[in-house]
Amino acid sequence: MRLLLPDEEHVPSSSGLESAYGVEDIDYGQMLVKGISGKREFHISNISELITRYPLILWWNPLTGKQTKVKSCDGKTKCVFMANREYQHHPQIKVFLFYGTDFNKDDLPLPRAASHQWALFHEESPKNNYILTQEEVITLFNHTATFRRTSDYPLTTQYLRKLEDLTSNEFLVPLSQKKQMGLAPLVYIHSDCNPPSDRDTFVAELMKYIPVDSYGRCLHNKDLPHRIRKQDFMDDKELYKILAKYRFTISIENAICDDYITEKLWRPLSLGSVPVYRGSPSIRDWLPANNSVILIDDFKSAKELAEYLQYLLRMKENTEIL
Repeated sequence: MRLLLPDEEHVPSSSGLESAYGVEDIDYGQMLVKGISGKREFHISNISELITRYPLILWWNPLTGKQTKVKSCDGKTKCVFMANREYQHHPQIKVFLFYGTDFNKDDLPLPRAASHQWALFHEESPKNNYILTQEEVITLFNHTATFRRTSDYPLTTQYLRKLEDLTSNEFLVPLSQKKQMGLAPLVYIHSDCNPPSDRDTFVAELMKYIPVDSYGRCLHNKDLPHRIRKQDFMDDKELYKILAKYRFTISIENAICDDYITEKLWRPLSLGSVPVYRGSPSIRDWLPANNSVILIDDFKSAKELAEYLQYLLRMKENTEIL
């Protein structure tokens, strides 16, 4: 294991390393800490010495292959962050961090000391781990960072990188050009088929009444250019240029939950394509403008929605919504 201390971190003078910074390498295998500060070199013979100086925050279910780090934990205090469960009962343990996707009620750091705080990080919908929808489970945590606005650290707008994305013209295709491209009026691109929101069933019904180009595995009827058929193609700018050519984008979340809003909404808005959206029941609280989105749940059926979309397509002056 390797411990990386950020360049800006400074070790307090009580450690005897008061001028040390720029620490780049700690080798757990040899239990030896080495660092260079200017022309000075320092050593800590055992990692336990480091832990006794700082509070310990342990990733019980790491988000990824978490490395051990010394970081600021409240803007003032330094803490040791690690994912080594061997330190579960260390007296310096203050907080256990859980990544929601891998949370398992049968795998918990028990017995839980009164001084231990538990914190949850989970950016996914309940589809990802249904147990986290249970009141008796979510109340186990002293702190939460989830998609819900009631979370201690809400992640509701996590997929909107910056507000400027909503006003950028980088990928904008004028409506007059879109009308001449010979594409279907709607695009659908999903490869996570048959999720709890049952979006594929709805889109299949919608396809009976209005053309839809579907590039993903779900309801596939149109191929992407070979050059962008790769694992991370959803973040490819070449794909953005294709999606921006469509007047409407079918944007249905994988689960219907208050405040669960993903790139399904924000991406088409940033590309200049009107989202035809179903997802968070509280979506109106988050829209940049009242006419920026067409809400599927405002219509009684897929047929009624298709008729409205056809009406917009027939209008000569429909730029307010398109």
